[in-house]
Amino acid sequence: MVKNIIPLLALILSACGAQNAAIVSNEESMNEQSSSVITFNTIALQLNSIKTKDNYYLLESFGINLSIDLKNESYTGNSGCNSFFGKVEMVGQDKLLFGVGGITEMMCEQSVMEWESRFLNALMESEFTVNESGKTVLFSGDEGIKTMSFTRIETAEE
Repeated sequence: MVKNIIPLLALILSACGAQNAAIVSNEESMNEQSSSVITFNTIALQLNSIKTKDNYYLLESFGINLSIDLKNESYTGNSGCNSFFGKVEMVGQDKLLFGVGGITEMMCEQSVMEWESRFLNALMESEFTVNESGKTVLFSGDEGIKTMSFTRIETAEE
């Protein structure tokens, strides 16, 4: 029985690694082929992943949404439990600077709160270069050390 489990476990782990590698590879190739000029006034996004200097986090079990309104210089969103908001400004043609914001303080599942903290710590008080390619939007900050990948959500305004 144990002999059968080990190959199965190895197959599962290699498949997970391949999926993450494919996502990172797609993000890297997108950086070379995408528009680095911000083309939106408002946009709704859903978080896919966060890459930091030391870790890569793939969000699979729930949604973290971010809406940006450049006309009103604001951002809002929902982290799967709490709502958040703050000020954002455009820096040049391809960068966004997110200010410190506010957040509701509801108690949630531990895994949701960990993702919420990871995302908001990455977002707030940070400047990102924005790259758009189709429905994929990348925020790259801190000299490429911190990257967040989003999928554009179609809204009635677009």
